[in-house]
Amino acid sequence: EAMREHDHDVDLQVMGCKAVRKLALESPEARTNIRRHGGIELVFKAMIEHSKCVQLSKSTTLQCVGCSALLNLNIDNSDQRIAELGGISVLRTVMQDFPRIVDVQVSCFALLQNLATHSENHDQIWNRGIITLLCSTMEAHRMNSDVQRWGCAVLLNLASDDENREKIRQTGAISVVCDAMRNHLDDE
Repeated sequence: EAMREHDHDVDLQVMGCKAVRKLALESPEARTNIRRHGGIELVFKAMIEHSKCVQLSKSTTLQCVGCSALLNLNIDNSDQRIAELGGISVLRTVMQDFPRIVDVQVSCFALLQNLATHSENHDQIWNRGIITLLCSTMEAHRMNSDVQRWGCAVLLNLASDDENREKIRQTGAISVVCDAMRNHLDDE
């Protein structure tokens, strides 16, 4: 209720997302309960409404915590609600709004990697232009190993069939992956 009633308060939204993130780790029942009470939608709303917050550090924190809360809600990969409720579009918006903030990009990539484990989400990921955006982000942050690692993980999960592998090839993502490998030879 607090997140609903005080949706204008960025500090409360950060704390609410942190609470969801922590509680979602407790058990499958806790995750179900959070979903039933609109937790996914509340996290989305907080992320979108505060993406243009005057206080960039608070907005950045909210985006990272929001992504990790959603990731924890889908930790067992058993629920498609994040994607069904527009999560891939939310991630695209966040990635576009914070192109220079590495922590936000890594958080988005981690959640995308999780969502891409389900082939049902692949069309949405392609249709929203996520891979082009992902490749641009990897190129812009080519020396950041976390961006490269999570970007490659998203592509790995998408490369589950011939059609997706062809799409990956057509987007130029193969050269981005090879650059990542070349630039991070010592990264384990």
